[in-house]
Amino acid sequence: MLEVQATALQASLAGQVAALAGVRREAYERSAANLDAVSRLPNRRGWAGLLLAEEEASVPVGDPVGLALVDLGVVRTARSLRRAVAVVREAAGDVQLARVGPRQLGILAGGLQTSQVTRTAALVQAKLEGAGFTTATAHSMRAGLEPLAATWLRVENALVVARRDGAR
Repeated sequence: MLEVQATALQASLAGQVAALAGVRREAYERSAANLDAVSRLPNRRGWAGLLLAEEEASVPVGDPVGLALVDLGVVRTARSLRRAVAVVREAAGDVQLARVGPRQLGILAGGLQTSQVTRTAALVQAKLEGAGFTTATAHSMRAGLEPLAATWLRVENALVVARRDGAR
């Protein structure tokens, strides 16, 4: 009897995890109601909606969630901002991306493991620097089932440290 229940639970959980991709895609489409006109990405309000939707979808199944913050440095024109966004999109792959500040992009990576989020953040920074941007990045994984707001605060604090250390 226990084996039957375990199998049913495993099938149910696998179905919920598989459905997360669709939930994440729908949340990103809803965030389009709050677009930044220059970057054509969700703005900070859209980012807040993405974090809320991710938390509601991933907590029940315990899916890992990573957040990264990219500081683009000084971006003087809309054209260079769009070029930076294109570089980040290409480097980051299948993640949710938003413009969370005048010179900052947020990356929401649901379903990725720590090593994948670390690699993504490093690749984004390397590609941006290769394209001529002076950048700093920070990233973190949600610890257990903590609120994503706490994870986001940790990433923001880490970015302050990264910028300070890079300025030396």
